[in-house]
Amino acid sequence: HIVDKLKQYRFPVVVKLHPSMKGKSQQIKAWEEQGIRVIKGYVSIHDVLCKTRVAIVDNSTAGIECMMHQVPIISYGFPEYHWATKQLQSLTQLEDLIYDLKWHDADYAWKFINWYINDYLCTDIDNTVKRLKQLI
Repeated sequence: HIVDKLKQYRFPVVVKLHPSMKGKSQQIKAWEEQGIRVIKGYVSIHDVLCKTRVAIVDNSTAGIECMMHQVPIISYGFPEYHWATKQLQSLTQLEDLIYDLKWHDADYAWKFINWYINDYLCTDIDNTVKRLKQLI
């Protein structure tokens, strides 16, 4: 529904497929026939994000990469990084969110991704043990 709504607006829409979309060739063909660029196969998300104005994600870990590239994120799921996104509750919000990015707090998103990577994630055995001791 989001892709159908986006095609009404005045900018290019690119869909980077999740691996679970494999086998959904009818949907992909319909999008392509409507002029929507669909990225299939292996293309690094980093090659896409450097050209992205705003990303819309569900619960994808691609949101982490979005923050690394300082791309504003609209989330319609509830990802673990939802604090650094604007949550889409209804399609009626979409137009305002994609045209006016004032809601995006780049400084907060940058601080969040730094905390997430450096303090939250387990990066090696020593940090994992340290983190577990903090939690237990």
